[in-house]
Amino acid sequence: MNAREAEPARRPRKPQRSERRGAALLFALAVLALLMPLCLGLSKTITTSALSHHVDQGVRLVDDLLAASEGAIEEWLVHEARSLVLPPNNLYPAALVLADHFESDGVDRELTIIAWDQHGLVPLAIARGASPLRLALPRGVASAIDHGPSGGEHPGLDWYLENGDGEAFPPMPRIESSTGEAVLRWPQSTGSSVGAWIATHGSAAINVSTAPIAIVDAALRELGRGGIDLIVAAREKGESVPVPALDGSHRRDERPGFDLVSSSDCFAFRIEARAGRAKRSIWAIYDMHEGKWRLAQRLLIQGE
Repeated sequence: MNAREAEPARRPRKPQRSERRGAALLFALAVLALLMPLCLGLSKTITTSALSHHVDQGVRLVDDLLAASEGAIEEWLVHEARSLVLPPNNLYPAALVLADHFESDGVDRELTIIAWDQHGLVPLAIARGASPLRLALPRGVASAIDHGPSGGEHPGLDWYLENGDGEAFPPMPRIESSTGEAVLRWPQSTGSSVGAWIATHGSAAINVSTAPIAIVDAALRELGRGGIDLIVAAREKGESVPVPALDGSHRRDERPGFDLVSSSDCFAFRIEARAGRAKRSIWAIYDMHEGKWRLAQRLLIQGE
């Protein structure tokens, strides 16, 4: 018999414990490599869904705040608008209606409403003419209305977004508390915004109770009237402001095309609502129609 054939058959060698561990680790890594893209995709989907949920929730809350602003505005119009008297040193015919900041259900919310008296501004038709009232306007604002659209009974400030040196809509002021009263601190950009100077709605009238003193003075000079000292004194006291009578020496066809009033029936409101990261700003015009306040125009300033 061949010596090689006489050797007994060898049993297969059992793998060592370290080798079994290595194989198991390789298998686990292979499975993990297969599952990783799936897990990352699922995680991304969950994260995106959560963010989308928070954004959608914020938008809904902002819409709720804007809906609530309508009631606050209507109440202010009914109880305070017609008796509004602003200090003579006010730069703009604007007043605070509401500044509410609170947290609910873990979401930070804020609603701010600023009223702009349309009769405290220069009527659009007058500003486009050769009137002393035009001289009270910043140069950039006068240029914007000269180059802006001229048609339409009630143009919106969105018509002037592409003209002038600044934004058409007045910005929101910083609200400070001084001696228990809210004080509006205006950013420098306010002076170049069309909406801070020009009235797009309402009749051609200047409210001596709210208009900047420079505009009131220009209106009186155009009418050939005095009385600016009496107006300033009344406004310093917060009292009802006397309206100087129109100069009888003007013939009807020579009248400047505007009236003097002591109260207004047309207001614009800058409304800003925020809930979490969601935010929206609205410009809304309310005027008096058949003895009742109505919403005449509503424009979106910005939304996030």
